[in-house]
Amino acid sequence: MKKLFYLFLAAMTLGLTACSDNEENNTPQSGDNLLVGTWKHNFSSGYILHYFDAAGFGWDQEYDSEDGGWGDKEYYSYQLVNQGKGQKVILTYPDGSVEYSIITLTAERLVWSYIDYLVESEEYIRVSYGELLPM
Repeated sequence: MKKLFYLFLAAMTLGLTACSDNEENNTPQSGDNLLVGTWKHNFSSGYILHYFDAAGFGWDQEYDSEDGGWGDKEYYSYQLVNQGKGQKVILTYPDGSVEYSIITLTAERLVWSYIDYLVESEEYIRVSYGELLPM
């Protein structure tokens, strides 16, 4: 009878530890494509959004209060490519491609710079739908 009790106790312990709240955690883990999600870059009169899905497609859109609000949403496919010392992202729009060198990519922060232009890097933060209201 004691063996049956201990077996039951072990089964209950394993059953309870197997349950977790991982389904509620939307933050990508290190093995995942950390780009997947919505990213926001603030500038003086608005912000730019970039959205990346897990299938390799995405879009960007700009909100600028000085230019009258929302610009057109532009769609692209993307590739995350490992290169020598880091990664780059290639965004392919219907009319051409743009490449960015990734400086920092974590679950909450993206910093990249244009490869073909001498432009300062841009910093993005991961945002959720509720944070996408105009400034």
